[in-house]
This record gives sequence, structure tokens and C-alpha cells, in this order.
Amino acid sequence: MIAIIGILASLILSGLSSAKRRTQIAVARSHITALKAALANYKSDMGRYPRLTPRPTAPGDGPHYDDDSIALYAALRNRATVETGGGQNSPYVEDWKPEYVGLVINRSQNTANNMGSDGTEYTTPIPPADAERATTLTYQKLHLPGNTGQQPLVFMDPWQNPYHYREWASVRSSVKDGLITAPSSRTVSQPAEVEGSVLVGTVPDQPHSPEGFDIWSNGPNLINEFGHPESDDVSSWSN
Repeated sequence: MIAIIGILASLILSGLSSAKRRTQIAVARSHITALKAALANYKSDMGRYPRLTPRPTAPGDGPHYDDDSIALYAALRNRATVETGGGQNSPYVEDWKPEYVGLVINRSQNTANNMGSDGTEYTTPIPPADAERATTLTYQKLHLPGNTGQQPLVFMDPWQNPYHYREWASVRSSVKDGLITAPSSRTVSQPAEVEGSVLVGTVPDQPHSPEGFDIWSNGPNLINEFGHPESDDVSSWSN
């Protein structure tokens, strides 16, 4: 009898875990859909997509450029002031839950405005005590993208990793063509604490929407696999 109860409990827990995973993936897809729509509105107002990172000047520039998640949040979520980086009709993203907002805690790997190409180790969820004031001008001014003394804000996925964002529309065609025809390989490894199927080895890293932007989440395994179709990443080009 005890063995049967144990088996049933295991099946129930497995079912709950699977249901939670599906719900989280659905939330990530919904987030990316909302961000895509917000970016379209931003571009309609501003004539461009948000960007802080340097534009690559050659296909060999690596890692093509680092994630621009900080620019994504500043442009779409900050209020409409030049000081906080919001667009003409900001905020473009409304009703974004506080648990899906994070702070960049380490920008030393690259420049003051950029995270690393895999920003997961450099962010932390926003403190609950700050949730109520996260959209106020006072708070946003404290977390300006260019303020090296503070921590910029980013959009977080259901697994508390930042959404990766790269703007491609303004990059010269020769660079994009080179990256598409000969994508760089990025090493992906599976940490010991990660369970489940995950790509191990190298994956291509290239523009997927060269006339616009790419957004993706690391997905349930928490590993940035750069939107590889065999990974569990949730991406704008397959969403």
C-alpha cells in the first residue's frame, strides 16, 4: 500500500510540474507577444527600435553585440521623459507584473550600459519593497541605463532571467548577411544542477529577424541556447 501511495504521489507531482512548465512557457510567449507589439508602437513614434549597444562593424565582432535588455526596458516601460529614456508615448508596456522586473547587478563584464551576452548571472528580481514605486519617475531616474552607480531595470521571464534583446534593423546589411551565411558558434554547457534535456556543445548565434529585432527567453532549463530550434528557449521568431 505504501508503495502504491508513493507511486501515485510521484505521478501527481510530475503532473503538477509539467502543468507549471506549460503555464510558464505560455506566460513567456505572451510576454514576447506584448513586447513585439510595444516595439512596433515605439518604432511608429520614434522611427527606430531602441538600442544602447554599439553597432557591429564586421561579422567577426563578437558576440555580434551584447544583449540590449536594458534599452528594451528603458524604452518601453519608463515614462515619457528624455531623462528616463522612454519613447514619445511611453510607457508602451502596461500591467507588467512586478515579479517580472529585474535589476542588473553586475555590468563590469562589458560596458556600463550592457549586460553580457548571457545576462542570467548578472541580474536579480526587483525587491518586493520596490514593486509599488518601480514605475515612478523618482525610481526610474535612480536606475537610468547610463547611471553606473545604480542598477538598470530589465524585463524578466517566468524563470527570473532577463529577456534577451538584440536590435538588427540599424545594422548594415553586409554585417547581417555575413552573420546569417556564416553564423558564429556559441558554446552551451549543462551545469550539474540542471535537470532534463538540454543542448550541449555549440549552437549558431545569428540574426533571426535582420530587419527588426530578436527577443528570446532562456526557457525552463535556464540556459541561454540562443533560440536554437531544438532548445526550450522561447523566441520572438517562433512565438
